[in-house]
Amino acid sequence: ALEQLNAAVADGEGAGSRGAEAAAAALSVLDVAIGRAQEAGVASHPLWMARQARDAVRLEAAARQAAREAARDALLDAISACETARISALIDAAAAAGVAPAELTEARRELAGLEREQAERRREEARAELARAVEAGSLDALEAATAAAAEVGLGADEVAPARQRMEQIREELAAAQRERVAASAELEGLVASKLVDAEAMREGMARAVAAGVDESVLARGRERQAVLEEEEALRLEAEELARFEAEETARREREAVERAERQVREAAEAEERARKEEEARKEEEARRRAEAEARARREAQVRAAVASAMASDGASALDQALGLAEAEGVDVPELAAARARLKELQELELKRQAERSRATAGLRAAMQADDLELLRRALDSAVAADADAALVSLGEARLIEVEERLAAEERARAEAEAKERARAAALEQLNAAVADGEGAGSRGAEAAAAALSVLDVAIGRAQEAGVASHPLWMARQARDAVRLEAAARQAAREAARDALLDAISACETARISALIDAAAAAGVAPAELTEARRELAGLEREQAERRREEARAELARAVEAGSLDALEAATAAAAEVGLGADEVAPARQRMEQIREELAAAQRERVAASAELEGLVASKLVDAEAMREGMARAVAAGVDESVLARGRERQAVLEEEEALRLEAEELARFEAEETARREREAVERAERQVREAAEAEERARKEEEARKEEEARRRAEAEARARREAQVRAAVASAMASDGASALDQALGLAEAEGVDVPELAAARARLKELQELELKRQAERSRATAGLRAAMQADDLELLRRALDSAVAADADAALVSLGEARLIEVEERLAAEERARAEAEAKERARAAALEQLNA
Repeated sequence: ALEQLNAAVADGEGAGSRGAEAAAAALSVLDVAIGRAQEAGVASHPLWMARQARDAVRLEAAARQAAREAARDALLDAISACETARISALIDAAAAAGVAPAELTEARRELAGLEREQAERRREEARAELARAVEAGSLDALEAATAAAAEVGLGADEVAPARQRMEQIREELAAAQRERVAASAELEGLVASKLVDAEAMREGMARAVAAGVDESVLARGRERQAVLEEEEALRLEAEELARFEAEETARREREAVERAERQVREAAEAEERARKEEEARKEEEARRRAEAEARARREAQVRAAVASAMASDGASALDQALGLAEAEGVDVPELAAARARLKELQELELKRQAERSRATAGLRAAMQADDLELLRRALDSAVAADADAALVSLGEARLIEVEERLAAEERARAEAEAKERARAAALEQLNAAVADGEGAGSRGAEAAAAALSVLDVAIGRAQEAGVASHPLWMARQARDAVRLEAAARQAAREAARDALLDAISACETARISALIDAAAAAGVAPAELTEARRELAGLEREQAERRREEARAELARAVEAGSLDALEAATAAAAEVGLGADEVAPARQRMEQIREELAAAQRERVAASAELEGLVASKLVDAEAMREGMARAVAAGVDESVLARGRERQAVLEEEEALRLEAEELARFEAEETARREREAVERAERQVREAAEAEERARKEEEARKEEEARRRAEAEARARREAQVRAAVASAMASDGASALDQALGLAEAEGVDVPELAAARARLKELQELELKRQAERSRATAGLRAAMQADDLELLRRALDSAVAADADAALVSLGEARLIEVEERLAAEERARAEAEAKERARAAALEQLNA
């Protein structure tokens, strides 16, 4: 049996590392040998060695199986989580742990598939990111997307749309920057120039705003534009005033020249008439005598007409009467008075015209101001001077507007005074409420509520009256103080009541008495205090009973635990709470029993110590007997100094045993190494055969993959050709329509399809040209709009026509063009009316001159 046992121990060494079957066989042999050795009465040391060998085989096999299972589980978890970075390392670890090659091959196949899927997923994500970046048109997003696409290995044809879009965006940004710099420089030059006018400044500002120039430059441009527009308005006003004064001066000069010429002409005509009369007097004496009666009748007729005209005191009647006298050739004394009256009436008409012009100008000036009396005087003067009815209507409307505004200001002033009086009354009421509310919180809840009500009413009235913020703040502070004081008193009462109720709920009898006194001081109701005292008495009774129950439970736990100290403490506590002797008796009996057990343990400790001392002193003891003696001594609680000497002796014995086991292990290792080399040779041959089969299978799969790749590339080429044809058709259609929208859609289709054909360059160039033309048209539209607005403010007909033509040509806002056309019609009608008035005045002047010349003749 001993020989069989030794052979089983030798065969079992390293069986756990040779696999599960070798370990199971070794364990079976060891179990049989140990059983036979026990039956045959073999010494304890060989049996102990056999058991140690069996335990080592079991542990080694269990450890190898656990490592194999852990490696397999970790590998499966990594494959399930698709963690490719860990799978490769875990495959190596699983191979080292002895996982089956088929499982490792399957894991490598899963790893390759996951890596392909992840690579394809990254490529798909890169394509989607490229598409989003191209659609968004962000340069940073495009650069990040192209970098990501390069990292995942996307082809140049797939990245080309993004790169083209990046170049396009860079060109657009560069063009925008150039335009911004040019517009900024132009605007800076206009701001710095001394010779620029408001129109050029408006055009420069429109270009700068469209180009997105820096706000500080735009601010300086706006300031300069405001100054130039103000100067232009002043200049136009001065020009208008100068033109009016020049026209008035020229008119007076013309009238003076006309009067002088008329006087000279009248003097020459009178002299000539006198000479002719002197020459004709002698010739006509006979005719005059013959015609005396006819002349007398004509003179009577003329006198009657002159008398009637003088009676009507009308310039037209006097002019007709003088015309009749001239037509009849009658000269009566009354004609001189009629001529003088006619001249006076004509001068009065001229004065009225001048007064009408002055009244019109005065009314226009008064309408620009806000002086009510000046406007009334100007309106009266205009009505008295028979000024233009439309202007008088505008003046009356302006007068009504100014009167209403002044009346509104007067009403606002009266309302402000009323508000000020209401504010003073509200402030007085507010101060009284604040004074009454001081200390109201300490006088009780009713006094605090009344004070708060008065303060709320006073504060509301003060807010409605618009009292200053400081008195309102003071009133709110006083109201808050009353609220805080009342709330603090209520909170103290509630806190005292809550603390008392919490202490009662928590059964804290030590605190309840003090809290009852505190609640009474805080104003808690006496009924509640009486109820609290009743609860306190009940709690004290319950706590005494609870302490007795706890003492009984503690006695029971101490008896069950068997601790002498716990039993002594529990019996003392039971005596304190007044438990009876019959209830404490089991604990006292347990204490006696424990004392007896402690005495027995002491005797065992002495025996174990003596045995251990003998083993330490013995020369024939082995390691197994030493271990058994140490185990008994440790279990018996032998003194530490004795245990230390035992450990030293045990260490010496175990070292000797280890040397012996090491020699045996070396022999076993050499045998295993020989067996391992043989196994490796067999495995190498099997691996070569397997690798050849795998290479053949791999070649077959590569051939199939190549054919599939060729088919996929053909399909992609056909799809790319269809997309290119579609993009070429769209580009051709867009180029034929020559529309920016169609070109943009065609280019968007090319970017979406990822197609790059030669026609796209021309389409992009044409789209850029159309966009630049659109920008130019927008700038021209802005300039035309600004010019039309400026021209609509002036009265220059040609300027307004040119501005309106420019706005129509630039496709400006239809509403603004309509307003411009209406303004043009208004200016044309006003200028036509002025021209008609001037023509009528000239016609009247010519008729007056002809009539005067005829009269003189």
